[in-house]
Amino acid sequence: MNQTSVRMAEVAAGQSRADQIAALRAQMHKLEAPRITPAVQPDEEVVEVPSSLARLLPGGGLARRSAVYCGECPALIIELVCHISAQGGHVGVVGWPELSLAQVAESGDLRRVIVVPDPGAEPWSVTGVLAEGLDVVIHRGVGEVTPSKARPVLARIRGGQAAVVTVGV
Repeated sequence: MNQTSVRMAEVAAGQSRADQIAALRAQMHKLEAPRITPAVQPDEEVVEVPSSLARLLPGGGLARRSAVYCGECPALIIELVCHISAQGGHVGVVGWPELSLAQVAESGDLRRVIVVPDPGAEPWSVTGVLAEGLDVVIHRGVGEVTPSKARPVLARIRGGQAAVVTVGV
């Protein structure tokens, strides 16, 4: 087995056959055990969210340079927009013309919110551009995204500074 990832297990000489089998099974179990990594690494930047939501999210907020999915819950999205804009952050909302921003006018800062109600034929391109300069971008769409459309957008998200929240996609 030259040049493969398979390594010979080290079994101590003088062990009984049952002990050798147990040691080998333990090593196999270590290889098969799933490695769970947190969604937010300790050195990663996060966008602060309301404290009631922060305790539910890994890292206590939305990880920058990544995309997460959220169920269609306008109240939650408005709460995020209010909190982030009130804290001095900039938020973009793409493809959600019927989302009411009345609450943001009361407890957030509308000057820090960019709304693109109809992003046209390439809504993911609009989201990618906004992700390069804003703190959070909320993208509402319908259906699935093909890998060929997702790759360039994900590259822009990773190269930018925003946390992208997708709704309905």
